[in-house]
Amino acid sequence: MKASIIIPVFNNSEYLTETLNSVKNQSYPDWECIIVDDGSNDGSQEIAKGFCEDTRFHFLERDSSKPKGANACRNIGAEKATGEALLFLDGDDLLSEDCLKHRLELMQNENLFVYNSGVFEAKISNSVPFFPALNKGLNNEDYLGMFLEYITPWNIHSPIWKKAFFLELGGFDEELQRFQDVDLHIRALSNNNLKIGFDRSDIITSFYRKSEFHQKMTLEKRRFLLDQGLIFADKISTIAAKDSLKHLQGLLIYLHFRFEEVFAKDDSKRIERLVSKIKEDQHDFKISRELRYLQYLFENLMIKASKLRKALSYGAFRLYSKQKREYYLA
Repeated sequence: MKASIIIPVFNNSEYLTETLNSVKNQSYPDWECIIVDDGSNDGSQEIAKGFCEDTRFHFLERDSSKPKGANACRNIGAEKATGEALLFLDGDDLLSEDCLKHRLELMQNENLFVYNSGVFEAKISNSVPFFPALNKGLNNEDYLGMFLEYITPWNIHSPIWKKAFFLELGGFDEELQRFQDVDLHIRALSNNNLKIGFDRSDIITSFYRKSEFHQKMTLEKRRFLLDQGLIFADKISTIAAKDSLKHLQGLLIYLHFRFEEVFAKDDSKRIERLVSKIKEDQHDFKISRELRYLQYLFENLMIKASKLRKALSYGAFRLYSKQKREYYLA
């Protein structure tokens, strides 16, 4: 089976060579790597083109008719791919040398197969499992609930997708600039044609890099991410099955805490409208005490950002997420 590795690139010059070398060094020979640039101006294009001396690498630029962003680049790569299997990799993440060999030996008739991945900061040798969920024997409904709760059991490069199924889903949502992989997996797990498999071994074959860029958080970036989270919640509320929508409150609790510094009255109103919509769609919906508490805290007691509000919202988030993680990982 031929694999197509798709990498969106935007100013990734610091890590791109290491990423592309991890692709080039694959022990499995039948692959292509499609690099789609999103308008880099830091030398990333030159690095990518240099790898194209190996004819398995292909360099493309995002067409101006497509919206800017990694999602459009990923969709362009998927459309151009000649492989039956797709793997999405970011321009600063890494694959183990036997990644494709291990993964494609396991994949048979599934149209989505999920494998273990790791996360690291400075050195790949210090990586830890991204999330220890794949060996717990959970079912599709459990994993769907986890994604809706924003407890992500795997990341964007953990799966191998059959190209036909990925295209059937409509690819990545190009209107979303964040939460896009969570959105894609929710749509996949909600699809009646899904045939999913899981790697039950402890072998880690891909690695997510927690770079300084990912961890740097300005107020402007917080505002952008909060808006994206609310847009994502609105979209998912129209896609997910009604009896699954109760899980969305995990995301809403996360948004309160994570972006407390920029959370405003209008955001509270948007969340209240969403909760009301869920209640209308699912009459037996019971709002958690943590979300009720946060709504009251933000709307009535402490309507402006403060260290105390941050601490109180963090406590509610920790309590809720601890209960949910214990439930899924029991």
